[in-house]
Amino acid sequence: MKIDYAKIDEVNGEITVTLEEKDYADKVKKQLKEIGKKHAEPGFRPGHVPSGLIQKKYGAAVKYDIINQEVGNAVFDYIKENKLHVLGNPVPQQNDDFNINAADFTLKFKVGIAPEFDTHVNKDLHVPYYTIKVSDEMIDNQDQMFSRRFGKQEPGDTVDATALVKGVISELDENGEPKEGGVVVENGIVSPQYFKSEDQRELFMGKKVGDIVRFNPAATCDSNATEMSSMLNIEKSEVENHKGDFNLDIKEIIVLKPAEHNQEFFDMVFGADKVHNEEEYRAALKEMLVAGLANDSNYRFTIDARNTISARAHV
Repeated sequence: MKIDYAKIDEVNGEITVTLEEKDYADKVKKQLKEIGKKHAEPGFRPGHVPSGLIQKKYGAAVKYDIINQEVGNAVFDYIKENKLHVLGNPVPQQNDDFNINAADFTLKFKVGIAPEFDTHVNKDLHVPYYTIKVSDEMIDNQDQMFSRRFGKQEPGDTVDATALVKGVISELDENGEPKEGGVVVENGIVSPQYFKSEDQRELFMGKKVGDIVRFNPAATCDSNATEMSSMLNIEKSEVENHKGDFNLDIKEIIVLKPAEHNQEFFDMVFGADKVHNEEEYRAALKEMLVAGLANDSNYRFTIDARNTISARAHV
């Protein structure tokens, strides 16, 4: 991993992180292996799910999380080691060319740099520090996130927001009839929750096994060649020739069942034997949120302190 810093002006800088595959590959493999040990898939018991299926289903998400963690830690370590006097948190720059399937990544972060000025600070200077209150709604939202993350997939009756939909995907002609010589995927699978088009997503909601859904694969992913190639089992070079409508004859629906609040769940969220019941669980969630929100309070205080001190310096 390589990290560079460039000063833009007196109060702004840019940190560039170059990440190679060797910097994160082992951690991704380890995390996927752990998932394979704990998660069951239709037709497979925990610990017996083929690694290829785990990679296909969870690989991109795990890779994104690991890269995000590695880069975030590297940026904050660099700031600390080089004693950069930053204001607030580094802000990642938008990268429209980011592709999670790539091997190497270059990510840039803008940082605010504390300006140098002379002033006098004494006991008469007062700057308020605001503590963000954690509400029950915030705790409930955090609980829902963990319940989904550690939930299990199982056969469902209808397509909901969490569902994987399996069936035969068949290309249609301009008249809505099966296209002669068109693409047919016997074991197709789609996940409407990840569609970029809400209209395409809604076509599947509430549908049951045996229903046929007419949809447009290109519209589900903004014509992304990689996603269309995977969905339709065709080469990327062929994608441009298959941007019309398709039917999906639903054969199976897999939905996510949120994890039950038991000791196994508590251990997965907070570590072994740290939480033992619902009351302790919610208290631990609150403590987690308080710790996270402290960064926001510190950022607000930093801005207020800077403005107050700066104003006094110019009096």
